[in-house]
Amino acid sequence: MDNEVDNQGIADTLEEGSISLLLRPSLFREDDWIAYTLVSPGDGSKYFRAVGRTKPVSTINRLPLPRYQKPRVMEFKDEQGRWTDLRGYSVAILKELQQVLNFTISLREFEFWGTPDAKGRWDGVIGALFEKEIDFSPMDFTPTKESREVIDFTEWVGEDPVVIVSAAPQPEIRPFLLLEIYQPSVYLSLIVTLFFCALIIWALTRANTILLAGVYMPSKVQKFTKVLLSASKTIVAQCLKDTPNELSVRIFLIMVWFMSLVVDTVYQGHITAFIAMPRYTPAIDNHEKLAKNNSVIPVTEKFSTTQTLIMESERESFKALASRLELYDASFLDTEEFYYGISVGKWAFVDSYSSTYGRALNFENRISRCKFYVSRDSVIGGLDAWPFPRNSPVHSQISRSLKWLRYYGILENIRSRYYLSTCDRSKGGDGVKKMDITMMQSSFYVAGIGWSVAATVFLLEGIVSRLMHMSKTGQRFQ
Repeated sequence: MDNEVDNQGIADTLEEGSISLLLRPSLFREDDWIAYTLVSPGDGSKYFRAVGRTKPVSTINRLPLPRYQKPRVMEFKDEQGRWTDLRGYSVAILKELQQVLNFTISLREFEFWGTPDAKGRWDGVIGALFEKEIDFSPMDFTPTKESREVIDFTEWVGEDPVVIVSAAPQPEIRPFLLLEIYQPSVYLSLIVTLFFCALIIWALTRANTILLAGVYMPSKVQKFTKVLLSASKTIVAQCLKDTPNELSVRIFLIMVWFMSLVVDTVYQGHITAFIAMPRYTPAIDNHEKLAKNNSVIPVTEKFSTTQTLIMESERESFKALASRLELYDASFLDTEEFYYGISVGKWAFVDSYSSTYGRALNFENRISRCKFYVSRDSVIGGLDAWPFPRNSPVHSQISRSLKWLRYYGILENIRSRYYLSTCDRSKGGDGVKKMDITMMQSSFYVAGIGWSVAATVFLLEGIVSRLMHMSKTGQRFQ
């Protein structure tokens, strides 16, 4: 930015109502910077108002670098394992702070975050922070009660709730879909209606024969079994070969025919909807569903906060998860083998959003249908912050800067860029597709069963006929 341009000149170039934060060197103290925010009263005017001041940090010489990578957060190796520049949204936030506070960094490598021993001494990153061997950590870190007792944390950088990543819902194959259109109670009511209609037709026919003798020609259908067959043809096929002579019976049959037409229309509408709109397997949207789903194994990272949460919880659903929970190192959780197991429904990954979904995005195929599904409900909420040693001289400047970056939505904007999915998350596609062989599979199952039954009956008839013929002629079966 040109330092010769005054604040009003910069404000005039911005759109009214835009959210802008301006940092400029103080005119009175060399080591101070003044923060301004854009104000738009609504009358067309725009100006910058001072909201605070900060001091630049010259050099931060020691930042922790974990030996393993956390996709989308901090990565430092390419696919061939070669060292590269740091990447990830934590790195992007760190670069924003470098521009604002004007400092440089150097990195130090650590194998793990840190755990306390029996005497309460911490190792890893937390131990180095406690001993003030490093200045702070730019990795996302969920504060715990134990860690807060030995180190400080900044303003929260972003939300990172514990979620479940499982296989994306798959098209459900239902062999007898044509028979599942109605609930069993509907089929039962249709059978009862059929017998009721046949009973009324038979009663009307008998009544006409007795009370109106000579008015109508005697009906060809007087037995109840034949009347039942005629009613079945009316309801199922909407046709009747031998129509009754009696007017009352004809009127009732017309109403039965209309009723059967409505039932048939509703059935065809439902079957069209069922075929044209494929059904999918249920998704795992919360830990209660995962606890009840014995076909999927819950997995989390070994020695993680999520492991402690699940193993030590008193909730019944968490106890059910803990009994089947499998623990793996981060090295295995980054492999294609693990995410293939998730995509086929073998495992479900329970951990923070950045850890689960951040890794899963590396194994999605561009444009293809998504392999993984993120639960709608979080297992538990979580806020990430950056850890600092106690009484750090740079803690207040960086924490205040993070607060302003979050206030203006810059942190969320940076983070969202690293979690963009390139796969197709839609289920139904663009409108109703042409009917394919998969959509018609149920009709073939029903036809196949019908053909099998018909063939079986034909063979039985042939065998029975053969046996009867041999018994008459005295021949033996060969």
